[in-house]
Amino acid sequence: MKLIILIIALICGYFFVVHNQKGIPQKSETKVNIKIKDCNHGLSFDTCAFCNPSLIESLGFCGGHGVPEAFCTRCDSSIIVAFKSIGDWCDEHKLPESQCKACKSPKKNTNKKIGLKLPPTKKPLFRSQKSPSLSCKNEGSLIRFTNEQVSKDIGLEFTKIVRVIDSKFIACNAQVNFNKNKLINIKSKTKGTLIKVNYQVGQQVKKDDVLAQIQSNELSLAKSQYFQALSLVKLWKKNHQSEKALQTDGATSSREVLQAQNKLMESKITLANSLQNLKNLGLNEKQILELKANQNLSSTLNVISPFDGTIIKKNVVIGDLITSSYNLFTIVDTSIMWVDLDILPKNISDLKINQKVKIIIPELKPLAFSGKVSWIDSSINKKNHTLKARVKIRNSNKVLKSGMFGKATINVYQNIDTLLVHKKAVQWDGCCNIIFVKKSPSSFEVKKVTLQSSGLYKDYYMAQGNLLENQEIVTTGSFILKTEILKGSIGAGCCESDLGK
Repeated sequence: MKLIILIIALICGYFFVVHNQKGIPQKSETKVNIKIKDCNHGLSFDTCAFCNPSLIESLGFCGGHGVPEAFCTRCDSSIIVAFKSIGDWCDEHKLPESQCKACKSPKKNTNKKIGLKLPPTKKPLFRSQKSPSLSCKNEGSLIRFTNEQVSKDIGLEFTKIVRVIDSKFIACNAQVNFNKNKLINIKSKTKGTLIKVNYQVGQQVKKDDVLAQIQSNELSLAKSQYFQALSLVKLWKKNHQSEKALQTDGATSSREVLQAQNKLMESKITLANSLQNLKNLGLNEKQILELKANQNLSSTLNVISPFDGTIIKKNVVIGDLITSSYNLFTIVDTSIMWVDLDILPKNISDLKINQKVKIIIPELKPLAFSGKVSWIDSSINKKNHTLKARVKIRNSNKVLKSGMFGKATINVYQNIDTLLVHKKAVQWDGCCNIIFVKKSPSSFEVKKVTLQSSGLYKDYYMAQGNLLENQEIVTTGSFILKTEILKGSIGAGCCESDLGK
């Protein structure tokens, strides 16, 4: 009996405990993953170019999208959150507003907002054209192998830095044209009838030569008005002087003097208008002085040459009815001719103002013409994709004719004493062009170099840096040495050796 009671008590106690435990709140162990961000733009410091501007230089330029790689949201979508955090985002085109060319609204100046000076968004230079970075730490670094045999096993080959006298020229097509600054169309400034022509096409003329004569009633009327105005000025000038003399004697009033003075001023204004009318009809200062001296009321207008030159067009014959602004002759001064040059795109970077040019015209051999680049166009010709440049050539013997074609040679530089390094020796370490100088059979020193293409030696670069003639440098295998100094970034694709040129 006691056993039965004990069993019943245990069962009741069990249900009591279970029932009470269901009503007791249990502690939750939910795990919360908190992503720690150590910048204000939703990124880590190591990936945020706004907080860490050194990324702009280290990551380089995105040539495909025309912006620094550190700010290219199309290559790395994870940085979009940073642009959104500063309000620089275009939802319509899914680009930062500062990079969105499609937006018509004024773009936000992100550079100003974050206080950074970004590289200009233009086509990047070839790597061989870039200057060494001032912050590069690879200069002077040594690559050491355990012994000389390692250098042989990996196949290193060497060449020497050589000193040469180098020259560079640009060859291009050339065309002779008239000097447009010394070409003029002689136009009629009055209506009339052509009564005389003194020169024909191809003839030389001097300044102030009479090219032709036009009979014009309009000119005759203008001359009459001019002489009438002259007479009135003389009349009222004497009248004004007389009135002033009478006023001094008390024989007239100041009112009479003032009226005479007003009439004199009116007559002078009329004279000035008539004089300007003669100039508008084509009379120059010399002709007006002669007209005043001779009192000539003739209706004949002389068409005058404004400078020495050659008549290349004549559009009239005797008896033609001439209207205002009718083109009578075209005159050009051929003492200086323009030679227009067509520069290929690959040579544009070497072209500069005042470079010496030698021009050969096949029809005029063995003559050669020399000049300097005086003008470079600001746009590329859309038809042949060349850049126009110009040379002014003195044509004292008049043998150069407009429309002639020839060949031009532009002197970029000549007889420069320079050091050359083989193109195979140059590598790009991410910020600089470098070469590896052999210090011993198993050690090699990194040297930064500034490069320029050679004119005469196509497989070499002109190089500037801490270099010496006859130093041995690595050619084949230089890429392997580069990987030794970039081991920390090999996985990021920084081991490209193509210099882009």
